[in-house]
Amino acid sequence: MKVDQTASVRPPGVPYAPKDKPAVEFKEILSSSGTLEAARQLLSTTRQSRTFDRLVRQDPEKAKQVATLVVERRQAKDRVPTDQAARADFDALTNRLKQYRIHLYNSSQIRGGQSGSIQTKSVTVIPPSSPAVGDAVKNPSVSPSRSVNQTAKDSSLGQSLVNAARGKHLGNPRSSENCYELMANLLEDVGVNYYGPTGLYSHLVNKARQEGKAGNAYLTGEGLTGTICAPQDVNRLIISKNDLKNPAKAVDQVWQKLEPQLKEGDILSFSSKKFGHTGVVGRYKGEWSYINSGYADHPVESTAKSSHRVEEETLKDEVLVHAKRARKYNQDLMITVGTPNQIQAAPYTRGRVLAQADKDASATEVR
Repeated sequence: MKVDQTASVRPPGVPYAPKDKPAVEFKEILSSSGTLEAARQLLSTTRQSRTFDRLVRQDPEKAKQVATLVVERRQAKDRVPTDQAARADFDALTNRLKQYRIHLYNSSQIRGGQSGSIQTKSVTVIPPSSPAVGDAVKNPSVSPSRSVNQTAKDSSLGQSLVNAARGKHLGNPRSSENCYELMANLLEDVGVNYYGPTGLYSHLVNKARQEGKAGNAYLTGEGLTGTICAPQDVNRLIISKNDLKNPAKAVDQVWQKLEPQLKEGDILSFSSKKFGHTGVVGRYKGEWSYINSGYADHPVESTAKSSHRVEEETLKDEVLVHAKRARKYNQDLMITVGTPNQIQAAPYTRGRVLAQADKDASATEVR
């Protein structure tokens, strides 16, 4: 999958709920200015305002649809603390806005959003049963088909990511979610907060600033791996620029080291000084695959046409693509692979059982 420098394109952050306009002021704005201007002002305190303004200029009709969703979401917000139906509506509207690249907090991130009559389940934390990265996997499981049912029995975080990707994201155009946005959305799908004041985005930005780095320094696949994977479950392999003079040979050599360490559901990232890319490791008909967003030129289903989209591709071919890209820039290529760990992810996990994502996804047969 050929990619641009997508690692530098980051999903915007999300402000905390209190930054919304007060209820009285909001009603006055809506009555005096109409839906479009009300939505504009509601989003003005967020990092979504630029996205919305661009949409108003480029596609006014779509902007009106977004504005309606934003206003309806705001109207549901005041009832969230005590009204279960309003909470469901609020989250449904929030998820619909993601389709337009408008990322806002969900009901669990509203102060008081879990009070009153609303009951939440505690998080079930299950230590991963799979071997650590670096351990040899002599008999990796073989998936007979591309059905999401193939991994539904495994409730690990990594398997949940694979199921969510196959059940909800395959085929989505790259314009709707680049490789990093795909990872952020997958984490949200399985109950791990990426957006919001207690999410991974805020954690990674704050960490970078505390270390005197640019705010987006850790908004990469490696940044996610370093946060939700235990240190012993992360491995890095480097192909030197000298070895990349013969990319095919270099990939064959690194594959011998990489393949025994792979597990379905691992987060695997490529990086050099010039570009970055990230995705999730899968299994397809006994071979390792790579679910990612970019130019799909090695789909596991040979009948699939090449295009810019979220696709499951043959992993070894993807390694070769990025090896050739690094050679073009005369740079070393680093491959980072890590196994997501529910214990590591627990500080960012919403109040529901992560395995529910498997249950939801298993109802859908992909292609």
